[in-house]
Amino acid sequence: MSDGNLDSIISRSIEQVGAAYGVKMMQGYLRSKGFMVGRYRVQASLRRVNPEYHERRRNDTVRQTNPIPYYAAYHGDKLHVDQNEKLVRFGVTEVVFSDGYSRQIIDYIILPIKNPIQIYGKFRDILLNHGIWNTLRSDHGTEFCLTGFIQNKLKNYRTDTRKQAYTQTRSLENLRAERKWPEINQRVNYPVKNALIDLQRLQVIDMSDEMHRFCVSFVTTIIVEEGVKLVISSWNSHPLEGIVSRIPDDLARRTNRVARLLQDGVPTMQEAITEYEATGGNLTRTSYFGRDPLAGNNTLIDQRERRFLAEIEPPPRIFGQLVNGNITPFRHAIVSFINATIEIQIVN
Repeated sequence: MSDGNLDSIISRSIEQVGAAYGVKMMQGYLRSKGFMVGRYRVQASLRRVNPEYHERRRNDTVRQTNPIPYYAAYHGDKLHVDQNEKLVRFGVTEVVFSDGYSRQIIDYIILPIKNPIQIYGKFRDILLNHGIWNTLRSDHGTEFCLTGFIQNKLKNYRTDTRKQAYTQTRSLENLRAERKWPEINQRVNYPVKNALIDLQRLQVIDMSDEMHRFCVSFVTTIIVEEGVKLVISSWNSHPLEGIVSRIPDDLARRTNRVARLLQDGVPTMQEAITEYEATGGNLTRTSYFGRDPLAGNNTLIDQRERRFLAEIEPPPRIFGQLVNGNITPFRHAIVSFINATIEIQIVN
């Protein structure tokens, strides 16, 4: 591949993911798209295509070393579940599951608000599709109560039953499994948050209005998910910091010792809820942010969604425009959803 062709590919990639991707994350993104390009060629191309941002990244001090000793023996030893609340005031909370050894991001869910039942639903998918890790680690938030409860219930099926099945630690210890968050923040959350603050300043959105809160949360979740998917595919394919020629997806395949489970052995959502509450536990049922005036009427909700999708650009394009400084398509999407909600409510 010539330098000109590589520059063209990277230029188009920046249109999709924004300019915040450094050498290794861009190399991971290209790898996830089937382009195997060496680190130094990617570095040189980024310097040619976007010299100003390349220089800013060279001077970036966001990366920190981990002062806490950390050890995971293999993929399947420690599963981390943690959350990001950078966009919580706009009705978006990200929850990510990742392996402590390979650092592969296993799965994620984006929620309007923290909800233990929905988080368990994603954990159940992981148990069914991958299996059970030796140790599940979360912070001290109560939203992980149901997930931790089921991890303990199934602890005898783990690869190494000598280890603690569920542990809670502070989320400020900079465990290496948490280092994905600066990447997600820089490439997704901060650009989206800045756009939303601008829309507030321009009085396009009113976060004191319950209907606006719902609409902003709904649309922002769709756009954020586009960015998170891009970061995850790039992260899982990028060379790890300090581990030469090691890539999360490759490490996961080579060292996988996750214990497989039979489907019948994994509690359904309702079974998990019933068992947990039988022990005296309480679960938050609320899963919405703001108020949807069309709630409970699936016909009107479907009508609104069809109209909304017909009026906006494809979400991947909206995200690409947003992270490259053009928030107009994002603004149009939010306004379109608000207007559709109001007009359908009035007509019906």
